[in-house]
Amino acid sequence: MVESVVSSTSIFVSYSHRDARHRPRFNSSRMGELLADLRYELGADGSDSPFQLIKDTEGALRTGDWIDEKIDQEIERSDIGLVFLSENYCRSTNCEKELRKFIELGKNLILVELDDSWTTSDTHAMAPLRDKLRGLLSIRFWTEEAGKILRYGYPLPQTATGHSQEGYRQQLQRLVDDIKSMSKTLPQKAPTRARPAETAKDSSLVQIVLAASTSDTKDETDRLERVYLDAGFGVTRLDRVADTLSAEIIREHLAAAHLFVQVIGAIPGRRIEDCEGLPSSIAQHRIAKDAGIETAVWMPRGFDLAECGESYAEFLRTVVSHRSSFEDFETYSVKLARKKEETIQSELRREKIYEAVPGEFPPLVSIDSAQGDADLRDKITAALHKHVLVDYVDYNASMEALSESVRDNDAIVLVYGQTAEGQKRARAHFRFFRRWRKAVWNEEHQRFEIAFGDAAPKDATPCPSGPGIHVIPIDADIDEVSMGAFLSSLGVQATQ
Repeated sequence: MVESVVSSTSIFVSYSHRDARHRPRFNSSRMGELLADLRYELGADGSDSPFQLIKDTEGALRTGDWIDEKIDQEIERSDIGLVFLSENYCRSTNCEKELRKFIELGKNLILVELDDSWTTSDTHAMAPLRDKLRGLLSIRFWTEEAGKILRYGYPLPQTATGHSQEGYRQQLQRLVDDIKSMSKTLPQKAPTRARPAETAKDSSLVQIVLAASTSDTKDETDRLERVYLDAGFGVTRLDRVADTLSAEIIREHLAAAHLFVQVIGAIPGRRIEDCEGLPSSIAQHRIAKDAGIETAVWMPRGFDLAECGESYAEFLRTVVSHRSSFEDFETYSVKLARKKEETIQSELRREKIYEAVPGEFPPLVSIDSAQGDADLRDKITAALHKHVLVDYVDYNASMEALSESVRDNDAIVLVYGQTAEGQKRARAHFRFFRRWRKAVWNEEHQRFEIAFGDAAPKDATPCPSGPGIHVIPIDADIDEVSMGAFLSSLGVQATQ
């Protein structure tokens, strides 16, 4: 049994996920790089770290009372609130809820100003909170020069030069120092013992285990870690969990993970004694395969196998790996993790829906709409929710995630709205769901009905129609006859 003594400062990181979106042509963001630099400087990268960064779940799950409760619980458990203020943050109702929760609980706060919006703008909803927070620790990653605002580390810390780069480094160090100083003033907590795999580093939905690197793969592994953290995933690096890596430790961490990522180089690595004495590159790969965890492997081209030793050369010849560019592998692995995140989102939402309904389960229907058609979506929901369970397809769901979003559903309602954007989305998703239905349709086990909520203007491209497709006209009200026929196809008798 591998145990560690844990006594750390819990820091809840509150920020707008709009600030963490990757810049075009780059695989990172200013907010993401700042957070990754902060994590590195604090050493907040393991269960035995003196600091644990807890990130909120905005962007990972749809908002709702039960999600708000989870965030509230994380805030209540935290020792310090680290608030990254920006124009996007000040405009976000979810961020405002988090900030007000910090104030309500009287939490220790450190304010980080990414731009001047918090200080200079009076038009956002959070402006009245400034007086309440005046006098708190505040670190500005911006300054005013010659009447213009200069943001430190803009557009990205890795590309910043001159005063922008110098200011970024100075303020980053000040932020690190202030966190450490505040941590020393907190009441002492009794250390607790915890298994490494049971100690969550953050509230990320997807946990990635990165294989212990060798000297020739460290740079690539470091880069993947930064990219995954920037994308909002939890990351465990096996080369940091113990002084001596063992098969038992590897299995413990893999048991709590969703994805294993390995960069394999020409150096086989140290031997893992309790895995037949195999080199770490081979042992980690074998243990991950035996554990049944999904694995993504990258190996550069150009190895001279004759110089690698016979057994290691045989492993390199047979291992299934990506031989594309490292940048392509990086993009692929992020997409793989994002798909797992979408699957977990769907399962969590479905779980919550079923928990709310005792006894027999009525049919489950998902509604798919563009963001601009939210009013039509809500109108359809009001008509359906007395008869069936209602779920929603994410506004930003990828095509890969659509099938997962309706897995085990009985029907999908596509909102064919008043805007060209909504109509285009509905037609594209209709083609996808039509193909998907052919694969799952089984009269005895699973049916899948497709319906359109048609609110398009008369001069718009007509809504798709035909055998097996329900079209429910929507004007001031929803057509009751069409809605009744749709519900009847689900085995539900609509009552007035």
